[in-house]
Amino acid sequence: MRAALGLAALALLLPGAVPSAAAQGPIPPLPDTPLYAYHDYATLTADLQALAAAHPDHAKLTSMGTSVLGLDVWDLEVGNFSDPAYRDLPALYVDAAHHGDDLLATEAAYAFAVALLGAPGADPELAAVADAHRVFITPLVNPDGRSLGQAENAHLVDLERNYPYHWAERGAGQAGTPAYPGPSAASEPEVLATLAFLQEVRPRAYVALRGGAAEILRPLGQAPDQPAPDEGVYRALLAEAAAAAGLPARWPAASGSGMDWAYGANGAFSVGVGVAAPFAAGPAGVPGALPGPLTDAEVRQALAPAEWILRHVLERTERWGGALEASIDDVAGSEATLVVRNVGLGPAFHLTAVGTGIALHGALPESLAPGAERRIAVAVDGPAQLRIAYQRLAIDTGDAARTAASTDADVPFHTGPLEPRPTPGAGTLAVAALALGALAALAVRRRRA
Repeated sequence: MRAALGLAALALLLPGAVPSAAAQGPIPPLPDTPLYAYHDYATLTADLQALAAAHPDHAKLTSMGTSVLGLDVWDLEVGNFSDPAYRDLPALYVDAAHHGDDLLATEAAYAFAVALLGAPGADPELAAVADAHRVFITPLVNPDGRSLGQAENAHLVDLERNYPYHWAERGAGQAGTPAYPGPSAASEPEVLATLAFLQEVRPRAYVALRGGAAEILRPLGQAPDQPAPDEGVYRALLAEAAAAAGLPARWPAASGSGMDWAYGANGAFSVGVGVAAPFAAGPAGVPGALPGPLTDAEVRQALAPAEWILRHVLERTERWGGALEASIDDVAGSEATLVVRNVGLGPAFHLTAVGTGIALHGALPESLAPGAERRIAVAVDGPAQLRIAYQRLAIDTGDAARTAASTDADVPFHTGPLEPRPTPGAGTLAVAALALGALAALAVRRRRA
């Protein structure tokens, strides 16, 4: 198990030790300056297994599938497995290194896993956020590329261009070139494994970590410089990332990426994050990436922007898009007021009320803007139950739109006769149903989807 230093989990090479074979170019280490050893496939596998073994109630290691060469594509699930509602919690999916030589991307994903699992003792605020979510982390999508020391997989396919969403429409190269998208969409086992996993998990948000410049990539790759359907939500993240982490944003250079598929076909708010080595002035004063193995301090500097993005996206997993809360206020006999509010960063669409024992005296809005609230008079007749379904993103995912990009808010009522109660203050939630028909408590926990 590698020693944890701050957020990053770092393995140190003492001066004179042999750096990882994946590190590029020898740099004589300074006296007493430890160098960072990047994970290769074997050390990553061992460290992920150790994390899962050390935290059996909060971590589970799963193979999503195997690579061309038969190597496992590992995913580490992190969460509070003892929570009875765990399977209903919103999910964040993080993957890294679709390109096998994106070394720092793997380290950022692994460091995030270590941070989440160490949070109860080191960062109670992060621990509370983590306990309210399911987090899935795949630090190395392309184990063959890592083992072979190349960006592509063993079929020489660029996995970031192989996803079946506008495949090969833009930025695709011929076989034998670095931008080869494969012979057909989703032709590669690593991509097939990721697709199946994402369709099962249905994450609310997805972050793809990659190498290159420190920046944010935003959809959609087939339409560069064109606003995304959920442009307002993306602009909110990009503005915050620029201010807090100094990260510029751009569109990807090609279509067919995992980020584009997760957003456009699977209904997840998705971004790519570049993790770059620090820069220094070269001999001619021209800035360039530091070559060779990096010191501990340099790696921590490189990972810092990705740390911020990962934590920020996790903290707002439920708010990337529309996020409705609903309550019953002003209960007086059989009359009450249904209050629906949007606490998300984007509009909520196609609001639909489904339930029994309740009649709405007005219609739900077709859409509800961020921060907006709608109050509707209702009549309740005996035991009642109501659910408000809505689409949280504007992206049209085709036939899957109402399932992949939708969620709902539960509005439970009394199971026994309604009785008058004092008018609640602003923001009071609906009363929750009790099993034996007793009067409900004056709060409800909104179902997390």
